[in-house]
Amino acid sequence: VTDSMKAFTERFTVSGPDHPVPATAGSDVVLDCKCSTHLSLERLEVRWFRTRFDSPVYLYSEGHDQPSEQDTAYRHRTQLFIEEIMNGNVSLRLRDVRGSDNGTFTCYVDYDGLHDEADIQLQITSLGSQPLVRVDGHHNGGVRLLCESNGWFPAPEVLWVDVQGNNLTTLSNLTVREDSEGFLNIQSQIEINYSTNKIRCLIRSKLLRDDQEGNLQISERFTERFTVSGPDHPVPATAGSDVVLDCTCSTHLSLERLEVRWFRTRYDSPVILYNEGHEQPSEQDTAYRHRTGLFVEEIMNGNVSLRLQDVRGSDNGQYTCYVQLGSFHEEAEVNLNVIGLGSQPWIHVDEHNGGVRLLCESSGWFPAPEALWVDDQGNNLTKLSHLTVSKNSKDLFNINSQIEIKHSTNKIRFLIRNSEDEQETRFQISGQ
Repeated sequence: VTDSMKAFTERFTVSGPDHPVPATAGSDVVLDCKCSTHLSLERLEVRWFRTRFDSPVYLYSEGHDQPSEQDTAYRHRTQLFIEEIMNGNVSLRLRDVRGSDNGTFTCYVDYDGLHDEADIQLQITSLGSQPLVRVDGHHNGGVRLLCESNGWFPAPEVLWVDVQGNNLTTLSNLTVREDSEGFLNIQSQIEINYSTNKIRCLIRSKLLRDDQEGNLQISERFTERFTVSGPDHPVPATAGSDVVLDCTCSTHLSLERLEVRWFRTRYDSPVILYNEGHEQPSEQDTAYRHRTGLFVEEIMNGNVSLRLQDVRGSDNGQYTCYVQLGSFHEEAEVNLNVIGLGSQPWIHVDEHNGGVRLLCESSGWFPAPEALWVDDQGNNLTKLSHLTVSKNSKDLFNINSQIEIKHSTNKIRFLIRNSEDEQETRFQISGQ
């Protein structure tokens, strides 16, 4: 028997631990995996993968690792103990453990045409943040409370308990959301009567046997109620101008306990934020920096309107006016309708294949307009044209339309219009 045939007949097994491997979120962990024979690096492939063989957590072949083949979620977080592979150690080191890492990993070894594999279970645990309990609104005869905590794994148990030790959890509503790293964010809401003096929100890990707790004392100050209102129709504004988005609170406001927040789609990226007695520009969406302001001297009277300068196309749409006084808050939605009245179109002409090529341009439109070419008989020639639409630095639309026509067409018009405006230019085609 030749040496190569002897190598081919060498059988081996791959094995890992017979119990789940525990790991705390954010830590590093080693998933043990052993091969029963010594390994030659030249004839070896070691592949760690989850559900997809072709998307490995880690791949070692041809004498080195293959990062280009790796699942991007594990790039720069995995490695083997290269110096120990020849002794059969093909264990995986996994860094910065995440919730999405929980579950089965397969350790696959292909050596000189033979292969074997073993499954290893990784069990992630993460104790979430200290719960925050706050008043989220009012209902008849009481308040609505919200308990929030982030960074749990696996999903915890949530309990509401009053000062007498009564379990109120059946009255609550639980929402669990997964973040980008697979950890779980918890929101639990409950409505209680003012007769409940103190309440606790406990969030309990099912694996770590540990709790996080938040408390709230219910007091008469939560009875302070108000409404926030804005216009019931879209507010029009011309691009480049300034506009005021009206918003009014039904009560006088104390600046010490007040937060006024205007935002678009993201609460945590405000158009403007006022709290602790002054504006907070460091928290502001950069697209609105130096362009917004409140009427600070009128806030105490309930005027929380927003002044927006140098209106742009990207400002079009919905704004939320959010007011929090103490632990109570209300909000109103205000819609801004941006209007960009485009420039008078101009036409550039050159000769082309027995006719002329016309290029018409106009800038500064919002919303995006329609462009039409019409001859002197009223025929619509638009389908013969080529339209290019681009945006400028203020998110207004620039229009470029090109058409080729024969000299038999005596006169042509270019119309550009949107729901707010129409511009037109005419061109006479002569024998010249």
